[in-house]
Amino acid sequence: MTNQVSITDVQACCLLEKHKGDIVLCVLDVYDYHDDSKNNETDNETENENDNNTNDNTTENQLSRFREILDEKEKIFNKMINSKSKNSSKNSSKNSSKNNQNNDHTLENIIYISFDFDTKSPFKPQKVRAERNYFTRNIVLKYLESNFYNKYDKKTPSQQNKALYQKITTRVVQNKGNKISRKWGLTKAVIMYLPEQIKNKSDIENTQDNDSIFYRNIINKFATRFLFRCSHLKEDQVLCGPCVVVNNWV
Repeated sequence: MTNQVSITDVQACCLLEKHKGDIVLCVLDVYDYHDDSKNNETDNETENENDNNTNDNTTENQLSRFREILDEKEKIFNKMINSKSKNSSKNSSKNSSKNNQNNDHTLENIIYISFDFDTKSPFKPQKVRAERNYFTRNIVLKYLESNFYNKYDKKTPSQQNKALYQKITTRVVQNKGNKISRKWGLTKAVIMYLPEQIKNKSDIENTQDNDSIFYRNIINKFATRFLFRCSHLKEDQVLCGPCVVVNNWV
């Protein structure tokens, strides 16, 4: 090194120690040479780190904003779904009520069988074209009242006291009763009668008052057996007087 540059032995030893024996660096150091590439690399690394940090921060901000947008959209979507479901449920309930009203006020071909305790079999189906409300009020109710009350000069509940008047009882033909109704050619049928026609057999058989004797004489044995097979009567109950079985009512 002393042959290449004009320095003393002491200076050469110091430079060798400083640059760990790298003679090239020692010579460059004598000429006061600075390696800008290292500085540039350092600067570039710093800049890159800053850029990366900036990019990371920017990406995080964008992701955070994107999540907020998605959350807002999800809220709007959920509101729309809830609103549609509420509207659909309201519409379905309205439609069902409209359908029920339409059923009550639409003309239908109604097939039915009416029979009393003394009606001779086989029972013959009858057919009428009418609205359900009209059929129930003007055909069924009149037939039941006529054969249960008027036939025996008894006052109907509506004649005695309007407050005591009861609607027609309608029971679905089910269980073993379906076997009987199918023999008549009826499906999805119901049986109709007045609530006061159902009596406890023990009550009317063990007493001798006029009402008990009256009900005991008009027990509709076939209708009682029919209702029992439909699981609508208990063993001690009977149906007194007429009833009506209607096709395709349910």
